[in-house]
Amino acid sequence: MAIFRGTINNDTLTGTVGDDQIYSLAGDDTLQGSSGNDRLYGEDGNDYLYGDNGSDRLFGGNGDDHLQGGDGDDYIEGGEGSDYTEGGNGNDYLVGGNESEALWGDSGNDKVFGQSGNDYIHGGDGEDYLEGGDGSDEVSGDSGNDKLYGNIGNDFLDGGGDRDILEGGDGKDHLVGGGGKDTIYGGAGDDFLAGGYDSVIGFGGNDSIGGKNDIDLLFGGAGKDTFGIGYSTDDGNPTTDGRRDYSLIKDFNPQEDTIRLNGAKSNYILKPSPQGLPQGTAIYFDKPGSQPDELLAIVENKSGLKLSDRYFTTTAEDNFYGTSQDDYFDAGVGNDYVRAFDGNDTLLGGDHDDFIVGDKGNDILLGGNGNDSLLGTTPFSPMDSDFVSGGRPNPSVLGKGQIDTLTGGAGKDNFWLGESLSGKYYSSYRYYDDDNASTVGNNDYALITDFNLQEDKITLIGQPTDYLLKATSGSLPAGTGIYINKPGSEPDELIGIVKDISPTKLNLGNSYFFYTNPEPISVPI
Repeated sequence: MAIFRGTINNDTLTGTVGDDQIYSLAGDDTLQGSSGNDRLYGEDGNDYLYGDNGSDRLFGGNGDDHLQGGDGDDYIEGGEGSDYTEGGNGNDYLVGGNESEALWGDSGNDKVFGQSGNDYIHGGDGEDYLEGGDGSDEVSGDSGNDKLYGNIGNDFLDGGGDRDILEGGDGKDHLVGGGGKDTIYGGAGDDFLAGGYDSVIGFGGNDSIGGKNDIDLLFGGAGKDTFGIGYSTDDGNPTTDGRRDYSLIKDFNPQEDTIRLNGAKSNYILKPSPQGLPQGTAIYFDKPGSQPDELLAIVENKSGLKLSDRYFTTTAEDNFYGTSQDDYFDAGVGNDYVRAFDGNDTLLGGDHDDFIVGDKGNDILLGGNGNDSLLGTTPFSPMDSDFVSGGRPNPSVLGKGQIDTLTGGAGKDNFWLGESLSGKYYSSYRYYDDDNASTVGNNDYALITDFNLQEDKITLIGQPTDYLLKATSGSLPAGTGIYINKPGSEPDELIGIVKDISPTKLNLGNSYFFYTNPEPISVPI
């Protein structure tokens, strides 16, 4: 067995065709195992470890590391720091650390454990076991019959395709089965459960997955749970009543749980369950004319439920998730969460207090009435593609190439041009900085159309001295440009425009500018 040891410098160490042990020591090192069953130790520094062929064991150690298993059944442990971990081909075992991690199983039947921190976990292909651990995690099963566990924290679980088992654990969780016959357990806490993926992305796109020929089991568990019904359970056959594809709510508690219907209550009918199916109250979609009404759900062992009772609500208060297409959302009345993902989207919050996220693309965000928060972009998620080629999340791409239009409307609105999150590697995110030292950023910024100095806020990262206010000129909309104060001869970077307001009326030290991180911002890695 060959043994390689690095130095205190930034080393590149490559193994042999045999079984190697490679130690990086200090520095930001690159370790590659080559063939054989290798052991790679990142130790100190921000290291890149690649197992390559063979069943390898990778240990990140201290620092913010990128670990990739390659082919073979690998064991990968991130260690301290905010790490990016990818299993590659094979049946891999991935373990995160105590900070926010991104873990990807890739191909094979993988086991992935997030540990502490707010983690982003994807199973990839295969039958995976995914566990978020502590923190508010996003866990996606992707293809295969997967088992997903959120554990402690307010988690988002998406089973993906095939037959999955989802369990939220403690916290206020959002669980979506996706395509396939899924079993969903909310666990302790106030949860949202839905059988089909269209229940969260079926607004504004032509969806064909979720709910079709599937019988999903929904278990709320302890806490005040919400069951989403009526999003995509119509089988599309006007001659059948839908008894082959519906959601079975196993433990509904009328005293504390809620059934959220998609659309007006007048679109639905309650009946006793049909013969041969679990007994309880059946929820049907009221079909027009002579078409049979469509069975959407059965509330097992509960009779006498009424649509007029408080436990039936509608999508007046809801979470809306977009697609990769150009989506149009009108959230309507209620305190809504709207997130568009990719595409050039138009998002309307409507009445009440909304949280609206454009993500990628040139988006139009309209808060409407109420105290709204508007974000043209947002830090990375496994459902996004905000990653550099090496796999690390890159803060500099947030908003790059985007011109987002933000209109708060009536109420006290917050326009976000940056955000600070937990974890030490990418804790601060500046939006609309293209990281190009030769340009002023006129091709990517947020246009704030109706800023009210008396009640609105603009959220920035850092402190007032990190920014400059200048009058816009040329082809830019008239108003005040918000620029990052770049060092030396580098042009200052435009990240936002407050339309139709002169720089003489704004002051970076005023309370309408809110700074989420008291430390000066640093150049993204």
